[in-house]
Amino acid sequence: MRFFLDTFIGDGTDSGGPIEIDEDGIESSLNPFRSAHAEGDYSIISLRPPMTTDQSGLCLVGHEGSGGVTAVEDLGDTLDQRLNTGLRNRLGNALGITLEQSDLRGVIAEILLLHGREDGTRWRRLKQDRSGRHKIWLGGQVVYDAPAIRGTTITESWDGADSDDFGVDLTWTEILGDFDVLDSEGSTVSTTTSFARAEHDLATDDHSAAYDVEGGATGSNWWGICARYEASADTCYVYTHKKTGNTALSFRDAGSMETIASGSGSTLVNGTDVLKIEVDGSSVEGFVNDVSEIGPQTDTRLTGQTRTGLRGIQNGGNRVKFDNFVGTDLVAAVGSLVIPKRPLKAMIGR
Repeated sequence: MRFFLDTFIGDGTDSGGPIEIDEDGIESSLNPFRSAHAEGDYSIISLRPPMTTDQSGLCLVGHEGSGGVTAVEDLGDTLDQRLNTGLRNRLGNALGITLEQSDLRGVIAEILLLHGREDGTRWRRLKQDRSGRHKIWLGGQVVYDAPAIRGTTITESWDGADSDDFGVDLTWTEILGDFDVLDSEGSTVSTTTSFARAEHDLATDDHSAAYDVEGGATGSNWWGICARYEASADTCYVYTHKKTGNTALSFRDAGSMETIASGSGSTLVNGTDVLKIEVDGSSVEGFVNDVSEIGPQTDTRLTGQTRTGLRGIQNGGNRVKFDNFVGTDLVAAVGSLVIPKRPLKAMIGR
């Protein structure tokens, strides 16, 4: 077996390619995207961004046999081979990422589990299967088979006595306006715009924040949720949703709001709906009950920030209220990926 990083050939269409005979003896003119240098029996893992229509992008190849292959990078003949620093750096540079794992098995798992993105700029992140596991195969071998890795999650219940101190489970900074704990829920106090930041870091800047929509019977109230909140500045991405359905994604820069996108969404139902913002790479999106309401929109101005927060715009005496706040990483941090010494299930008969 030989493993290597390769480019693609083919046009991805079902016409215009050379006539081939498939395993059933049927003529075919398929010319699919495939490894540029592998011949015979091989398998690939595509590292192409979704919706790519040309030969751009790279693939990981598991090639039967041990002969040398001219490709982008030769990665050796065993999954447990340790990659030297130079090879690991060249592989990372070719993919536009920084790799921390040292053996090939770990590097492949890191590429697929931690460096994928959903914003179209890289290959998609590997999803867990129905049993809650991540499984990777290449060249007829199990690369990785383990329970799905998790990132950091923070939660706030506001289950406590009425208080002027906003947090019960978390520490909050009331950046603008005033918040209280009221009737075991978070609540605005100011009849204006209010912002609060949860002073707890997630593992990565690719994360989401969400809460249950409560209170605020009037149609002129707004609920907001914040991601990539800077720890020392009033700067973040904000998804704001009016009870009657108006929506906006904004970039808040040192207290000044700039609209990224606006639109019309669903009417919020108090005590039922969950408001969520998700930031993944350069993609910013707002959801109600995990259904996209606005976005994804591309914005690259804010990276590296790992805190979350919320916003409320109260009009009149009808308070904007929140419950069951959750901030969570979309994936675990790179350094948290641990490749067990013997995590693999043997592939019988292969």
